[in-house]
Amino acid sequence: MPEADSVSLDPDGPLLRAQHHVNITITALLAARRTRADLTPVHQVLDDLHAAARAALAALRTSTAPPESITAITRGLLGV
Repeated sequence: MPEADSVSLDPDGPLLRAQHHVNITITALLAARRTRADLTPVHQVLDDLHAAARAALAALRTSTAPPESITAITRGLLGV
């Protein structure tokens, strides 16, 4: 198996902040399985994370900036 490239990540950078949000969301989903909690807010966070991830992947393939709505979601989620 070939070795993968490694890149040091800024501990306060957007990638690790995004991972932190995903971890919080997963924890909320697991906790909600045991209760009858309203999952609407958690679903919205998942939808926002999915849209931001798709826009980020698309931006890697094009020189086009992501739509302002995605940029706003990213800023809101990551605090950038």
